[in-house]
Amino acid sequence: MHQLDLTPQSAADWIGDWADGIAKEFLQCRADLPSCDPETDRQVREYVNGLAYWVRGNDDWSFESQRYFGVDGERVRREREIWMLPRVEAEEARSLALREGVEDVEGKGVAGMQIWKGREVEGCWGVMSGGGRW
Repeated sequence: MHQLDLTPQSAADWIGDWADGIAKEFLQCRADLPSCDPETDRQVREYVNGLAYWVRGNDDWSFESQRYFGVDGERVRREREIWMLPRVEAEEARSLALREGVEDVEGKGVAGMQIWKGREVEGCWGVMSGGGRW
């Protein structure tokens, strides 16, 4: 959250609070849905529940797919802690990638992250939402 000049932990806390607020608002709106007739009520309930299942499914997929947390997804879901790599500027990442012979994907610095795979790097622990330290 560069715009708000937040530390990584403060940004995680901010996004956690924001997401919690959105979820509470959704649940309140779902509880306050007006009633029409039984068939319309059933269809609206089915639609709104589908929205909730979609969000929940995306959350589950994020931990289970290995896309965001690798093989640590279940541990991250349970402990709500992640391991952060040190910040690498795009130009430094490209330079390291070239030295390591790793191809940069579409000039997006993707290789900069790829070159860290399998290396011991200094990082830090962070808590995904609330009360942790970096």
